[in-house]
Amino acid sequence: MSSPEALITYRRGACVVDKRTGRLGELMGEAGPDVRLRPLGGGTEWACPPYELRLASPAEKRMGVARPETAPLTPHGGPAPSKGSVNATAGSSG
Repeated sequence: MSSPEALITYRRGACVVDKRTGRLGELMGEAGPDVRLRPLGGGTEWACPPYELRLASPAEKRMGVARPETAPLTPHGGPAPSKGSVNATAGSSG
């Protein structure tokens, strides 16, 4: 288990996930003891302790959203559909 003292350093511009909220962001730089993150599509930056970051997976970067640590991935690398989701192509007539 990591502690605040065991920091992982990411480069400016890295696509990371704020583990506290699951938000995906681009690392913009340092802000005191924290780092500044900005949503990938632009928007308001927020502060995050560096020990609360992890690198975003390639699938998360493509989708633009972070997946929960416990969510399963489908064979194509995306999140598995939720139990209540409906396949939009199922049963459609063409």
